[in-house]
Amino acid sequence: DLKSYRADNAELVRRIIEESKAGRYLADVYGANTGGLVALKEAGLLQPFNSPELAHFRKEGVEPNRYWAVYYLSYLGLGYNSKVAPEAASIKTYDDLLDPKWKGKMYVSDWTSSSANWVGVLALERGEDYVRKLASQQIVAYAMSPKAVENLIVSGEAPISPIIYSSHIANSKSEGAPVEWKALGTVFANSGGMGVFTKSPHPFATMLFVDFSLSIEGQKMNEALGYSSARGDMTGGMTPKDSVDLSLRPNFISEYEHWNQLAGQVFGKGKEIPGMK
Repeated sequence: DLKSYRADNAELVRRIIEESKAGRYLADVYGANTGGLVALKEAGLLQPFNSPELAHFRKEGVEPNRYWAVYYLSYLGLGYNSKVAPEAASIKTYDDLLDPKWKGKMYVSDWTSSSANWVGVLALERGEDYVRKLASQQIVAYAMSPKAVENLIVSGEAPISPIIYSSHIANSKSEGAPVEWKALGTVFANSGGMGVFTKSPHPFATMLFVDFSLSIEGQKMNEALGYSSARGDMTGGMTPKDSVDLSLRPNFISEYEHWNQLAGQVFGKGKEIPGMK
């Protein structure tokens, strides 16, 4: 009888830590981005685990001491509607986003988890001066999720977005939508890791679940949803040449707050669209 609980990463970490302090150990497996897993590891709530499937994963897909393994990957890059904006195929690098012809034609989500991480990669790779130059492009920010912005690209209401998850585009493209995705350089990797709780109530069932989730069969289920895999023997999904998981940086929290402020300066407050989130 598998039960799941879904919540924002920060909220989930906070709940797990509070429950453990109260002596309540309800979960067996924790799945979220690596930033949350780092917090749980530091709180002593994760235990190292082994699985025969780990031998098939790339080195960067497994925490050095095996506290977690990456079971899905999605990347932030350029998404566009190939029918409405076929000329977007000419965009090859981040410098191309500064071309005046794209002024006022790029759309983004103002959700901090996507915009701040995207800005963080650019700030580290290209410098903050480059990021501030983007403000002159009058990028339109909407108060909605990255997926909702991707839906606007699918419908053609938004021609392009430089901050779109590869998994969203891959999923829509598999359903016949005229959309494309590309990396313009180093991109942010949204890594979903799977960790085992120190006091797992059902240790044997837990490892069966972990083994299946990390197996080719389990990974293909994620791939069908548009995600990429960290397994070295799987080549499907949209996997860019260079990517970085910012949440593993030692000063990530303070850096993230700065990148979030910088994103706000560039994009401004997101506009509301009635009936959309």
